[in-house]
Amino acid sequence: MATFFALTVDTEEEWPWGQTWPTANPSVRNIGRLPRLQHLCDRFGVAVTYFANHAVLEDEAARAVLLDLARRENVEVGLHIHPWNTPPLDPDAPVRTRDTFLHNLPEDLIRAKLQSVYDRFVQCGLRPTSFRGGRYSSGPVVQEFLREHGFVADSSVVPFTTWDEEGAPDYRRRGLEPVRLPPRHPGDAALWEVPLTLAFTRRPYAFWRACYGFIERSGLGRLRLIGLAEKASLVRKV
Repeated sequence: MATFFALTVDTEEEWPWGQTWPTANPSVRNIGRLPRLQHLCDRFGVAVTYFANHAVLEDEAARAVLLDLARRENVEVGLHIHPWNTPPLDPDAPVRTRDTFLHNLPEDLIRAKLQSVYDRFVQCGLRPTSFRGGRYSSGPVVQEFLREHGFVADSSVVPFTTWDEEGAPDYRRRGLEPVRLPPRHPGDAALWEVPLTLAFTRRPYAFWRACYGFIERSGLGRLRLIGLAEKASLVRKV
C-alpha cells in the first residue's frame, strides 16, 4: 500500500505527568502495545517514526519490541532523550523543572547525555538520523552534536507554542515550514528542523498566534475567550 501519512511517536517510559520526574527504574510496559499500533499504521499506509529514549533501550522486553518494529517497512527509529533519567546522573541532586529541558544543562552534560543514548542505539544495531528532544528541547549545542553524528532532522519544534515553566523553549514565532539550518562549519551535512504539525484552523496563522498570545498575557484570559472561540468553531489550535 502506498504511504500517504507520516506519524511520530514519542516512545518512552510511563508515569503520572504532574508528579515527580522518574529518575530510576521507569516503567516501559506501554511499549508492549506498539505492535498493535503498528498493525493499524500498516493497514492504513502510515509511515511511523518512533522516537525512542534510553529507558526503552535499557529494558530487555521493550528493546525487543522496538528492534522488531525497526525491521518493518515504513518504520524509522529516531533518538529521543529525557535528561532526568539519562546517564550520567547525580543520584543526590533533585530534578528541577528547568533541568528537564536539555538545552538548559551545561554543555558538557548535554553532550554526555546525548552520547549515552546514541551509544545505546549503536549497541542495538541502530543508527538514528532523526531526533526529538524530551519536552521538545533542542538548541545549538544539541544540534551541533546531531550534525557530528550524521543526523538530518530535528523534530523538536512545536509551532506557535511555549510553556509557562522556567526554562521552557519558546516556539511562538515558529510556523509549520521546515527550516534548513545553515552549516556552522564548511562541509557540514544538511540538518533540517521539521516541526510538528500544530497550527490554527484559520489563516493567517501569525494573526491568530498574536491573538492567542495577547489574550494569554492579559487579563482577558479570565474571560475564557480562547475556549469560547474554539467552542464556537471560530478558530482552534489543532
